[in-house]
Amino acid sequence: MSNMDLFEKIEFGEKFEYASFEDKEEIGKGRFGVMYKAYLKDKKQIVALKTLYYYDENSLDDLVKKVKYKIKHENIIQFLGITQDSENKTYIVLQYANNGDLRCYLNDCFSELDWSTKIRIAKEISSGINCLHNADVVHRDLHDKNILSSDIYSLGVLFWELSSGVPPFRALKAVHAIKGDREIPIEGTPVDFKNLYEAAWNGNPNSRPDIQEICKKLEHMQLEPVYKDLFKELRLKYASFENKIEIGKGRFGVMYKAYFKDIKQFVALKTLYYCDENSLCNLVRKVKYTVKHDNVIQFYGITQDYKADTYMVLQYADSGDLEHYLNAHFSELDWSAKIRMAREISSGIKCLHGVNIVHRNLHDKNILVYDDGRMIITDFGLSESSESSDNSITSTIHERWEYSDPQYLQNPHEYKWDKYSDIYSLGVLFWELSSGISPFKALNAVHVIKGNRENPIEGTPDDFKNLYCAAWKDELNSRPDIKEICKKLDNMQLDLFCKELFKKNTSGQEFEYTSFKNKEEIGKGGFGVIYKAHSKDVNKIVALKTLDHNDEHSLDDFIREVESITKVNDDNVIQFFGITQDYKADTYYMVLQYADSGDLEHYLNAKFSELDWSTKIRMAKEISSGIDCLHNANIVHRDLHDKNILVHGGRMIITDFGLSLSLDKDTLSITSRVYGRCEYSDPKYLPSPREYKWDKHSDIYSLGVLFWELSSGVAPFKAFKNRVIRMSMHLIRGNRETPIKGTPVDFKDIYNDAWGGDPNSRPDIRKICEKLNYIRLEQDSEMN
Repeated sequence: MSNMDLFEKIEFGEKFEYASFEDKEEIGKGRFGVMYKAYLKDKKQIVALKTLYYYDENSLDDLVKKVKYKIKHENIIQFLGITQDSENKTYIVLQYANNGDLRCYLNDCFSELDWSTKIRIAKEISSGINCLHNADVVHRDLHDKNILSSDIYSLGVLFWELSSGVPPFRALKAVHAIKGDREIPIEGTPVDFKNLYEAAWNGNPNSRPDIQEICKKLEHMQLEPVYKDLFKELRLKYASFENKIEIGKGRFGVMYKAYFKDIKQFVALKTLYYCDENSLCNLVRKVKYTVKHDNVIQFYGITQDYKADTYMVLQYADSGDLEHYLNAHFSELDWSAKIRMAREISSGIKCLHGVNIVHRNLHDKNILVYDDGRMIITDFGLSESSESSDNSITSTIHERWEYSDPQYLQNPHEYKWDKYSDIYSLGVLFWELSSGISPFKALNAVHVIKGNRENPIEGTPDDFKNLYCAAWKDELNSRPDIKEICKKLDNMQLDLFCKELFKKNTSGQEFEYTSFKNKEEIGKGGFGVIYKAHSKDVNKIVALKTLDHNDEHSLDDFIREVESITKVNDDNVIQFFGITQDYKADTYYMVLQYADSGDLEHYLNAKFSELDWSTKIRMAKEISSGIDCLHNANIVHRDLHDKNILVHGGRMIITDFGLSLSLDKDTLSITSRVYGRCEYSDPKYLPSPREYKWDKHSDIYSLGVLFWELSSGVAPFKAFKNRVIRMSMHLIRGNRETPIKGTPVDFKDIYNDAWGGDPNSRPDIRKICEKLNYIRLEQDSEMN
């Protein structure tokens, strides 16, 4: 449907002249297009303009349903009309909200919100939803960036977010919700509010309250805080722990190592001397926020022995603390390893600061080393929310003064802790990584207060030295924030990687960024934006794939992709030309082959009616050839889907190796991540993504789904669009897509074998390639 058809079909609302809008500025992207703000002269007010991209009748109908209910309610965004620019691009004109979406508002203002204000916000959201339900409108896309209409389950999740100030399910994925897992209540949440959102997100839809009941309960809400039953689901049986051995003492308790039978691994048990209920609530809240981060100690729960002594059950790190590790291994560490360690510690701090937690006690005894060499931040005994008004422990004098902000050392009883306190400690830790020894052995606290610091170690890279010198400056506001530190460390790591790559590898080169012309954004990949540009060095259009510093995994993905691509050479695997650096933007780009026909999904949408079965089989052969090349190099792709198959001159090209896995490497450090798109993922992976063991059979399943897509011309499991949990359950139960009428019998048999439920019964890629070479184009008579 053309934009002109769209403009004509919407027959309600005012139609504005496009020239009436001034000062148009992009402010975001939504489900249906780009969002702008602009000044509307006719109304003398700032409004929002939302572009509309429609390719089918269903999408248009979805829009019409959204805007035709022109309901007047102060808690529902107002639809003002429609306009069209000179290129016939259509926009809907909406009320402009000057404080952005709820997530932005909570990020900026959460520390200022008391419970009366949070309940008022909940009432206003519910009031708007009630109005929509009375008009028989259900949006089914309710989240903190889209408060427009309702689903009661989503409302429950939003209420929890109002209580916490952070996005929900940061440590959980959709598959955990299938099992009934939910977020833990936040300390201080009113009992009535907790009970209300727990009822709203009940796993049984029939047991959820309706919107009128929610509004009524909010009107009569009591604000008593909740502490009881916070640990019901976190309490672990003490009898589950065997072979308990004392391994150390901390400021807040004794530490033991024990074998935890439930998960069949060793854990750490930390006694809690101060175990009143409120203190435990604080401690659980702090650890719970970060429980799934690779560089923060994992929290399993709480247990109590027969003497009523309470223990926190934590991840066990068998390589000891950072001080011990550096004493034992410093001579083996090159600068790539030291900067990786600095990155990992910083990544953990970034996670803490992201949920407004200041650690306040960072030193080499509170950084543990896991058995794969990974840094893990521990000991939250002194940590505190930066939103808290409780100063009851701010006078605690730190035993490890060497890592403490000089302003604290000068006046510890009046010092105000904030995130920059941790930054100072991080600077000292970085120096320790460069030297291998504990800091300030020849200085005392008075020297540090006067501005003296350790001398840089000979051979330290200038960028690293400059970074830790900035971090341990006297003036708090002169120190970099954790995001800036992480970005600089990313670039240092990548710079070292590139130097090593170009030294030993002839398949890529370093490009001058200024040599690229006519740069144009064409999409987004797994870890950054993708552009096309003309390279004068290779005299062709290339793709530039940038590094997204906002994603903590993007650097590892970037490096993993380069490592994978440079190991293989195949016409059906994306060609790697090299790397370039934009010094002004302080970022790197991968320089890759450009595919002129986009991805497979787009190609099938545009060309499917022109493809005969000979062509489809050729496409299947080319994808399989690329996978064969990868598997021969012991690489598992792990993220095969129609967006990661590109088409150039009709030829299939596999791309996006950011999640790829080398079976020749120790990969323990990345097993906690969740991968791929549900509809292409092995059903064995879906119920337990963190325990799933990736191998070549994982790619074979994805290939089977892709083959069905080649036969049908449409994306798989469209009936479950935006319903990931239902789709997961459907696949786990063994359901698959129905074969398409006219599919050759041999081809149907190949993809049926490939997406079989038992991974060990799936054919390997060599077998698939052989079968494709001898395929007969006879159609299945049962489907005719």
